[in-house]
This record gives sequence, structure tokens and C-alpha cells, in this order.
Amino acid sequence: IGGSCTADAQCVIANTVCATSGASQTCQCADNFIGVNNVCLPALSDLSSNCTVTEQCVALIGQNSECEENSCSCIAGHHFRDQNCWPHTGLFEDCSRTSQCFLQGMSERVECRNSMCQCSFDYPYSEELHTCSSATSITMGSLFTFLLALTYLMSH
Repeated sequence: IGGSCTADAQCVIANTVCATSGASQTCQCADNFIGVNNVCLPALSDLSSNCTVTEQCVALIGQNSECEENSCSCIAGHHFRDQNCWPHTGLFEDCSRTSQCFLQGMSERVECRNSMCQCSFDYPYSEELHTCSSATSITMGSLFTFLLALTYLMSH
């Protein structure tokens, strides 16, 4: 891979072609293959494809990924969203896009708004729970608190 050539037949490594690169022609991996240690491995088409090396994952979902047990995943401290691995950016931390915002098991409840990760309007922030809650759980919590206070007042 990288050797000079004038025809595909001169490229002896499997899945390589003679490609024009600038002013010269060199042996390169064919389309849908990636070069790793002088071998052309199949590029992955989606996350359900089995990987053999991390480079296949990096080509598919970005730099912050790895191949673990033949499956692509994000490295520690990162999450998968919008076809990429992003560093965890928590509630009330600076962001530039919603993909960065992370809330364990509930990332669909956060968004980047005014350059800060915040609860989306459908999941308002709960001071009591310190997370983005569904409006129903906040209403139920408020109702429970109200009934508890009412019971206390009636018993005294």
C-alpha cells in the first residue's frame, strides 16, 4: 500500500487498486476497504457489522470509538448519538450541538440550547430529582407533596 504503480495488476495486496494521488499513481485500498498494517480490511457499513480492529470503528463512528469483542463501541467517557461518539457533556455544561449532551439512559431528554446542555421542554428539570423528568412525574411528585402537607395539617 502506497507503492507506485501504473495499473491495478501491479498492486499485489488483496483489495488494492492503482489510484491517482496528486501527480503520481500509488496502490491504495479499493473503495469500501481501509488500510491497516499494510492490509486492506472491509469498511463497516453499520454498527451491526463485526469489526476486527479499532480502525474499522473509527472510520464508521469517529475517533472516540474502539473495537471490543468484534463490536464497535464508544470509548469510556463518550456516548453514541447521531452516528458518532461524543464526549459526555452533562446538564448545564457548555455545548455547541445537542449530540454532545448526555444524561445516563435518558439522552433524548436533553438538548443544547443557548450553548448549554439543558432539559428539553418536554422533560423539565426537577430540582428534587436533579434530572430531566417527564411532566407527569413532576405533577405526581407535586400532588404527593400537596397531599402529604394536607394530611399533616388536618392531623394537627
